Amino acid sequence: CDSHPDKARWLTNLGLTLRCRFEVSGTIPDLDESVSVSQSAVDKALELPGDDVELIAICQNNLGLAELDDVEAAVLATEQAAEVTPDGHFEKSGRISNLSTALRERYLRSGDIDDIDSAIAEGRRALKCCPASHPEMAIYHGNLALSLRARYEKCQRGEDLDEAVL
Repeated sequence: CDSHPDKARWLTNLGLTLRCRFEVSGTIPDLDESVSVSQSAVDKALELPGDDVELIAICQNNLGLAELDDVEAAVLATEQAAEVTPDGHFEKSGRISNLSTALRERYLRSGDIDDIDSAIAEGRRALKCCPASHPEMAIYHGNLALSLRARYEKCQRGEDLDEAVL
């Protein structure tokens, strides 16, 4: 099944699972395998016909465990995916939320406050364009709350915590 079109997604999920196991156990081989599998996911995504920038971005964001350059690539790819998705498209809010997540990840690595401010702005934009009945609305709220919490930890603005719990 090496040529299956969903192989990159499967590898991405495996990479995430290994990363979660590393975060719980602290076992370095799990982290190493997560990075290796995530790199394979990027390679598979790049082989796919067409330009599935969102899939590549998700794979690169998972790979971004190790290198800031990979997070930079994930930010650019998720930004492109959000831009090319037409307004009103069912996936628009999710792609904007993915951009928010990539920006937060870059902030966590670089400490650049502009990144967390942008992550929050994109998180709010994702919610604004998300229909109330969207099945992933709670996920987008959670992503915004994580960004607000990250900024609170840096700037100690009470309003960030207030918004995060609303």
